[in-house]
Amino acid sequence: MLKYILGGLGLIAVGLAWFFWPVMANNMESHTIDDIKEKDFIIVGHRGAAGHAPENTMASFRKAIELGADVIELDVHRSKDGHLIVIHDATVNRTTNGSGAISAMTFDEIRALDAGSWFGEAFKGELAPSLAEVIVGINGEVKVLIEIKWPKEGLYDGLGKQVAEEVHKYGAEEWCIIQSFDSKYLEEAHASGYNIPLQKLLVSQTSLFFVPFHQDNRFRLGRASTTHVESINYYHKMINASLVQRHHEEGLTVIPYTVNTTDEMIKVLGMGVDGVITNYPDVALALRNELK
Repeated sequence: MLKYILGGLGLIAVGLAWFFWPVMANNMESHTIDDIKEKDFIIVGHRGAAGHAPENTMASFRKAIELGADVIELDVHRSKDGHLIVIHDATVNRTTNGSGAISAMTFDEIRALDAGSWFGEAFKGELAPSLAEVIVGINGEVKVLIEIKWPKEGLYDGLGKQVAEEVHKYGAEEWCIIQSFDSKYLEEAHASGYNIPLQKLLVSQTSLFFVPFHQDNRFRLGRASTTHVESINYYHKMINASLVQRHHEEGLTVIPYTVNTTDEMIKVLGMGVDGVITNYPDVALALRNELK
């Protein structure tokens, strides 16, 4: 009996090591500002400047540009009546004064909600914009990184194609980028034929004991597909220098999320990443200026 118990504990230990290996590898790395002198990097404003303004609103996007972002990142869902709405969660509960699933609400119902007051009274009356409003409003001033989300269950049918068509409609292929955790959306966007750059989001990816696995919106065995994508964007605590180097050898960039402090930025930049996705573009810009 003891033999079986010890064997079981051994398997559990191996499983835990396999699961936590990316975090362990990340924590073993240490970098200082001297390691990254003169390094340039891309600053991506996460949901605009989510540390300074209500996420995914025009106020947040404008703030990100003001604070030095090269790219603004946003999230897209689809309303009940087929409109592309810029909001992160599958429901309006957290970031508006309403409640309900995006996929069960019309565009007008969502637009009637206050998407700013939850962050601060100064932002009262901010609305959840449509993707078209953002594209027209930004008009190539900076690049726009569009993350395609999913409803509370399953995926939105054909949303990758719809987003690509919206970008094409406004002639924004040169300065819009599409990213997602789900490869199906990226495949749909690629199949549209509009040549919009694509990026793949991942939580982690590793090979421990020769068993590759990756985690995006679920755990999957095998390497994540990099077909048609130009960048692999990981959760910043799940990367290490060897992983970044491997992707660079594949011709891919790595831009981790969500990197909010100077120390975190120095650490991942020391691993060789090409940029950071951050709630605080001003913090990233201050560091970039210091490195010049």
